[in-house]
Amino acid sequence: LFLGSRLELVRPAPTPPSATPRELPRPSLSVGRMASSAKLQEMVENFLPGGCYGIEWALEGDVLVHKSHYNPQWRIEGVKRQGLNGLYTTDSTKYTFKPGQGFVGKVFEAQKPFFVRDLQCPDPEEVKDAILLWYGASFHRVGLAQEYGIRSAIFLPTQSGVLEVGSTSMMDEVPRYFAPYHSQEMPPLAKEAPSEQAVAASGAEPPTVLARLVDELTVAGCYAIEWVLRDNSITYRSHYNPAWRIEGAKKQGLNGLYTTESMKYGFEVGQGLVGKVFQAQKRLFVPDLQVMDPEAIKDAMQSWDDSEFQRSALAEKYGIRAALFVPSPKGVIEVGSSTKSASLEEFFNERGREFLAKGGLDALSS
Repeated sequence: LFLGSRLELVRPAPTPPSATPRELPRPSLSVGRMASSAKLQEMVENFLPGGCYGIEWALEGDVLVHKSHYNPQWRIEGVKRQGLNGLYTTDSTKYTFKPGQGFVGKVFEAQKPFFVRDLQCPDPEEVKDAILLWYGASFHRVGLAQEYGIRSAIFLPTQSGVLEVGSTSMMDEVPRYFAPYHSQEMPPLAKEAPSEQAVAASGAEPPTVLARLVDELTVAGCYAIEWVLRDNSITYRSHYNPAWRIEGAKKQGLNGLYTTESMKYGFEVGQGLVGKVFQAQKRLFVPDLQVMDPEAIKDAMQSWDDSEFQRSALAEKYGIRAALFVPSPKGVIEVGSSTKSASLEEFFNERGREFLAKGGLDALSS
């Protein structure tokens, strides 16, 4: 086992772990005890990249309830900067599960660890394959996962509850730290721990400039996304939404945000608006993402085809109009508005135009 002393988790049987006990820390655990905050912290810090929360669910009577949780400081600060008023962990406190109900209840009932690649869109077939008779099992907190940008997670049963650990990254491998709980139904085990560079790029808190661009410098600014170059492709790292935008999306009955749904996208260098902006190292302003002018884009970027903007449906769904893409050697910053703008000068407010005149965008590109 791997979580420190005095905690007993139920090991997956009959499949043996992929690593020998000597390859990983394996503390002594005591029967029936759940994780202390220190143990949750240890698990979160090893659920890499992007480990951002841990929840302890405990059986009280015939119901599993939220008992404790852990969030790293970067996560708390990052969520505040996105204008969110809570956390995935704190909003989860209102949920309870009977054994066999939802992912938490199913894991406890089956006493079998379960890894989910994407909590925002769980694959029903993967769920059924992971644990027999999971037909109809559902994840009851999809909306929360979308709101707070939660992707991969692992659920570990104990004799008295369940430990849930999650990440802002979508993982194709199970972190090596969790090898004692790996099974054939899960994705492959990571061969090694992620590099410091990968961890740093895993999405943690957004740069403060994202909030400034949206809240202080643009007209009706409603989002910003930080895209970074990783292994020859440009992928999501972090985002920011003002509080009014989050509330507005909720009131419209939307279960996500343009930013959180953009997390699933990645672009090769030269692909899509993000990839082309990065390749050319030239900023691009689009007056209306919902109705783009191909000739204007072609003039700006020297190339274009009808499939270049791959998120047009998202722009229509969430009411995104004007947007600015600013490149740097490390990636692209995308900032958008809920209103159309004829020009970059119209896109920025008075303070933003001062920022523009002083070369603020050039500084972002450095």
